Amino acid sequence: MRNIKHIQLKDMEEIGENDEEFEIDGDDIRPRKKTEFQSTQNKSTFKRLFDYLTETNFRKSILIIAFCSFFIIFTITATLTTKAQIIYSNIKLPGNVIPIHYFTHVDIRMEPNFNFNGTIVSTLNITSDKNDFIVIHADETTLSLNSIHLVSVPKYNSSKPINSTDFDLDTSITPTNKVYNAENSYYILFFKDLKKFLDKNGSIFNLYISYNGSLVDSEGTSTLRGLYLSSYKNPSNHSESKYLAVTQFEPVDARLSFPCFDEPSLKANWTIWISHPSNYKALSNMPAYLTEENKEKHKTTTRFDTTPKMSSYLVCIVVHQFSSKTGSIDRQGKEGVVSVPLRVWAADHLMDTVDFSLEMAKKSFVFFEDYFDILYPLPKMDLVAIPDFAAGAMENFGLMTFRESDLLYSNKTSDQENKQRVAEVVSHEIAHQWFGDLVTMKWWNDLWLNEGFATFMSYKCMQHVLIKEFNSEEIFQYSSKQPGLDIDASPFTHTISNNYTDPLDIMASFDSVTYDKGSSILLMLESMIDRIQENAFRNGIRNYLKKYAYGNAETNDLWDMLYESINRDPETVIPDIMNQWTSYPGFPQIKIDAIGTTGSYRITQSKFTQPNTTRPSDFNANSLWWIPIKTVDNCQNTDDLHISNKSIQYTGWSDKACDVPTKDSFIFANSDATGFYRTLYDSATFDKIVSRLYQNASFHFTTLQRISFADDLYAFSKIGSIPTSVALKTFNYTTVSVEPNFVVWKDILSFLSFVHNRLETVVPCYIQYIKKAQYIFNHGLLPLIQLDVDSNDTLSYNQLELRKSAFSKVNSLSITSLRSHLNQIYLDNIDTPESIDPSIRGPLFSSIIQNGDIEEYEWVVSRFENTNAINERIDALKAISNPKNPQLIRNTLKMLLDGKIKNQDFYMVFLEMSYSPFARELAWNFLLDNFNFISENSTPGDIGKYVTYFASSMDSQAKIDQIKQFFTDAHPIPASSLANAISSIQYNMNWLKYQAPELCVVLKLKIDFYF
Repeated sequence: MRNIKHIQLKDMEEIGENDEEFEIDGDDIRPRKKTEFQSTQNKSTFKRLFDYLTETNFRKSILIIAFCSFFIIFTITATLTTKAQIIYSNIKLPGNVIPIHYFTHVDIRMEPNFNFNGTIVSTLNITSDKNDFIVIHADETTLSLNSIHLVSVPKYNSSKPINSTDFDLDTSITPTNKVYNAENSYYILFFKDLKKFLDKNGSIFNLYISYNGSLVDSEGTSTLRGLYLSSYKNPSNHSESKYLAVTQFEPVDARLSFPCFDEPSLKANWTIWISHPSNYKALSNMPAYLTEENKEKHKTTTRFDTTPKMSSYLVCIVVHQFSSKTGSIDRQGKEGVVSVPLRVWAADHLMDTVDFSLEMAKKSFVFFEDYFDILYPLPKMDLVAIPDFAAGAMENFGLMTFRESDLLYSNKTSDQENKQRVAEVVSHEIAHQWFGDLVTMKWWNDLWLNEGFATFMSYKCMQHVLIKEFNSEEIFQYSSKQPGLDIDASPFTHTISNNYTDPLDIMASFDSVTYDKGSSILLMLESMIDRIQENAFRNGIRNYLKKYAYGNAETNDLWDMLYESINRDPETVIPDIMNQWTSYPGFPQIKIDAIGTTGSYRITQSKFTQPNTTRPSDFNANSLWWIPIKTVDNCQNTDDLHISNKSIQYTGWSDKACDVPTKDSFIFANSDATGFYRTLYDSATFDKIVSRLYQNASFHFTTLQRISFADDLYAFSKIGSIPTSVALKTFNYTTVSVEPNFVVWKDILSFLSFVHNRLETVVPCYIQYIKKAQYIFNHGLLPLIQLDVDSNDTLSYNQLELRKSAFSKVNSLSITSLRSHLNQIYLDNIDTPESIDPSIRGPLFSSIIQNGDIEEYEWVVSRFENTNAINERIDALKAISNPKNPQLIRNTLKMLLDGKIKNQDFYMVFLEMSYSPFARELAWNFLLDNFNFISENSTPGDIGKYVTYFASSMDSQAKIDQIKQFFTDAHPIPASSLANAISSIQYNMNWLKYQAPELCVVLKLKIDFYF
């Protein structure tokens, strides 16, 4: 309808001069005089004409025929005009056009133009002649298509792909019409007599398209999508910017850079040539085999080898002025050592921070080649640190790109968490070279096959190659499994395998369900099937990768190969079991009820749900899962069982009671912490477990068991299944029995912070609560930490994390002794900030800003603006997002508008301010008031995350109403983000209504919190 309306309006605008409302008299222009006589005369003329045309039956017939002819012509014209929109509008491409090979030559112009043009030649196999059109992705908002030609390839030779943009114009056909579908960002190219052309010339054709685009948007801003501009300051001259051009295509943004068939299942070979200024270098997925310099034009063309078959979202181009450090992946072959070049690239002033990632990459490749039993298939690998990067990293085949903080590590300016993060991200992206690049999901609904697997495998790799530095199994619990459980508890969670087709939903699905729940169910599955047959999981993965190499797969393909690895055991039908975990939203909880003192137990499953919250219409509270359960009893007897019905009865090892009366026995479920579920105990069993914690926590329970128990306790207390006062009393065990593990302490501190944030402004028992929280902190955690650390100290990762966790709570829990200690460190190093211990630098920056004023704020701002240390800049940015002074909060928010904070880092500001009771409301209103600016610099998915940050700290119906009214079609965010934000607020409101009163009663009674 839009096109027809547009045509009508345009016709109305093309009125002759005599119908203008102005008349010209020499040089004088004045309004045309209008009289009633003119109007009457016009009406009389029209009436006389009508009477004449209808005077006789013959004239009436002529009039009717003329009218019908006009109507038919108009209808045909309108139909042809709208044909493209009617004839094809699916979000997926038709499927009859299969790309075989792309040759693209792109000319990238850097400063001052920052644009590009090129020609792409797509070699296509057109498998059906049913359509007279070809549908190809190209985003009209960033890309202009100039010329389009289709040429037959009668003697196609796959071993000699095209490497020229020249063609015989006389043998080509051009589209008679091209229509853009904005909703799906593709063009429909209509060719006259296309079917005849296909019948005459076979099925293989080259589609030549020339195009041009810009590295920045119309406002001169980098969107961090497609082929975009990134910049960084020259450290020796901060007023000078340096530039690079880089691509980021996942999930659906290759179409922003060149026309292509931008779906993951449409794999093809790519031959890429890049022309660029001669003072720049170019990288792509494959090694360069030739560089040609045109000295007259100061241009160089770099030609790259052809890639193996891969999806369009994995194509990568980087045009830069970086330096690199080189290593190699060494393999022992029959004729000696075969080496694959391995390089890490960064800006010159950051080259002293690449050593760790280079070494980690090398060790990761060795691990994965052995684990998968498949050699990395490309002849080189480059890792590049990008100054402006929306994600953490991107697994482009042979050319991985990273946010600087996720690739670069300095033992002088980074801390232990930074090192662990770099290790995790590097190994994650390298795992993708097999899971995602070599074998790719067919469609984005199975994104978890890429991301869940890469997350799972990264921790497995770290546990193997960095076991002496930190325990990745424990870190996985806190970094992946627990976030997966938290997000999946929302009634508006989504399934791991989903039915998303809309790009907005696809981008929103890059979330904790996909990454963390996905990786966690793999951990559970590995534990389950490796008990049946040793190394069954690894063998199944190897067979899966070999079967689908250079192709695409779906979730069921993986389940089938893993089922084969246990010889299709009829007792463990993996496809049936695991499809429950990938196709059901949410997760189960199990309840352990002792049956008297017999040593038997009733185990019941139900869906873990948040009570009294809005639920989607398809919410199913009665879902049942096949749940593997590993148990251990008080005598350390273990058992493997499962539940698939509502409940089962289980008889423990009461006949092997190790001199403990049966009445004192208990079982502990999910004892290896591999199950993706939560465990609730009846009060008698719960008390027995807690009693053991008070006696000697680390003697009676493994670290993984204590982690699992602490996190479940926190989660059940939030929804009211366990009173908050009981959780607080339980965590008091740390003041009696030493709790040495930092992950357990992170869970306890998260619990204390959650209750603190709910109570701090509205509940009268806040003071009593703070005293209890401080008691646990001062008598449980504080004795474990070493306040001062110098270069001669060799603290373990666990000790460093305990120390950092303690210092991070000095303000929220009002720990005055540590606050004073941090302030003294600041005063001692005010002129030598580089001497501050990186492991407590972040808490120190935040503390001096929260407890200081403009002087401390400006000092930290200067560190943010002037330091060359990436992690120090991040610490400073988080700190300046946390002042108490409203004007200083506004100053930081203004830095967003002024471009002093990169749009890739907006999330840090909003996340930190959402935590702060002083900044929260100001930042929230800033987000709403400046929505247009923020939406120009963030994706709708990013803004959805910002909204959920703030919602997690809101607790009123007024905020729900405000969010519903604001985030409509005029202010779009993903529907899942909107629903989850509302659910979070209801969650907090429920806690205040149902949990806070009980806690206050207990606190005011001054009940002894010792067990």
